[in-house]
Amino acid sequence: MAAFREEAARGGVCVAREEALRAAPGPREVEAALRRLNGGPRVAVCWCEGRTARALLDSMAREPYLRLNLIASDGWADRRDVVDGLEPHARGALTLRIRSPYLHDFDDYYRTLSPHTNTRNPWFREFWEQKFKCSFKESSGQGVRLCSGSESLMQNYTQEPKLALVVRGVYALAHALHDMRQATCGARRGLCAALLPFNVSQYQRHLQRVRFRAPDGALVAFDDHGDPLPEYDAFFTLYLCIHLLII
Repeated sequence: MAAFREEAARGGVCVAREEALRAAPGPREVEAALRRLNGGPRVAVCWCEGRTARALLDSMAREPYLRLNLIASDGWADRRDVVDGLEPHARGALTLRIRSPYLHDFDDYYRTLSPHTNTRNPWFREFWEQKFKCSFKESSGQGVRLCSGSESLMQNYTQEPKLALVVRGVYALAHALHDMRQATCGARRGLCAALLPFNVSQYQRHLQRVRFRAPDGALVAFDDHGDPLPEYDAFFTLYLCIHLLII
């Protein structure tokens, strides 16, 4: 938000007023904020996550005279759950999303995971029990069924929209760790005494120098300030209402 203020001032954009809302605010709280903004500029930059954006749209649906044209951060982007049932009131909004393509290879990998074979993850069996509401322990109590381990992970599965960004982050950390080990230990395999104790500043320098192609094909690199090089998609929200005539 501080960076946005700086860029707005540099571009000659006037910020007339700022309002703060907590996550998932109540209707009265949102309506009070909208009334304070009423009568001023009709464009508002919504730096908020999905639940807050939906609360704004819901309030504008109930109080049409408080309508604002929203420019929203990537907390909303193309999430349908934010606008479901409120599409007419989201019309004209401009939203941004960090480009994060769908990872089909991850679905294939995720589908094959099993609590019987995925022993490298110490929390996987606990995750399995929570997801399928079962237990691997026979003495877990009445009403709790035993996990078979053959339940389908694809049940009620939806890939996290920003998964590709998480994968890029993990790969960036791994590349930096590999480069640091190679620079410190040379051709020797595994860890060497020179790596201990772990030097965080040295690791950060290696992290800032990584440059590679992520599994989704995106170039991962950092600028002189240590910031990544993100790509954004812009969405302009349209709402079309038609009559269907069946003959």
